[in-house]
Amino acid sequence: MEKLELTTPVDQNLKLAIFDSLGEGITIVNRELQIIWVNPAIEKWAGPLEELKGKYCYKAYLKREAPCDDCPSTKVLRTGEVQKSRQKAYDKFGNVKYFEYTSTPLVNEKGRTIGVVELATDLTEKIELEYKLKEVKDKLQVVFDNIEDGISIIDKNCQILRINKGILKMFNKRDFSEVIGKKCFAEYYKSEGMCSNCSAQKTFEDG
Repeated sequence: MEKLELTTPVDQNLKLAIFDSLGEGITIVNRELQIIWVNPAIEKWAGPLEELKGKYCYKAYLKREAPCDDCPSTKVLRTGEVQKSRQKAYDKFGNVKYFEYTSTPLVNEKGRTIGVVELATDLTEKIELEYKLKEVKDKLQVVFDNIEDGISIIDKNCQILRINKGILKMFNKRDFSEVIGKKCFAEYYKSEGMCSNCSAQKTFEDG
């Protein structure tokens, strides 16, 4: 079996210097998914190359004893095509991190895939912010739904976009679907057209 190694001619050093300067993490693994090289961005959260080299990527990053069922690097080795995925990993302290991976085949002069270059973009802050925003949204939804007064959110065309439970009770409706998407003047006032003195439309006009 052909062995994957990194040599150190001038052009190779130039490539490594470019890899080192990138903000994204880069890991190079062989066909057995053993780590051959990482750049400083990976070392920053996963540990130095001396400790990572020779370890299986799934064990070093995912704390697993076997590759993931949908491992992008395995797919690259099987198909020879670039793969993209999102996965969580663990840093050297055991904290969860989230990455978007772009896995690219590393080929020799004969065109044979001898390894994989894994480009990892750290999404941890973005995903943690999404979780926090969802928590806030869920809490606001609970408050919104439990206000006893009826609340409607409508657009410029008088279409009902959102309501709370107070509206359901006020108009004897059983489900949100009976109201959302309907015209407010038709649903609330049984009218065929916009109210003559519609306060909502005045608000749209003058803010």
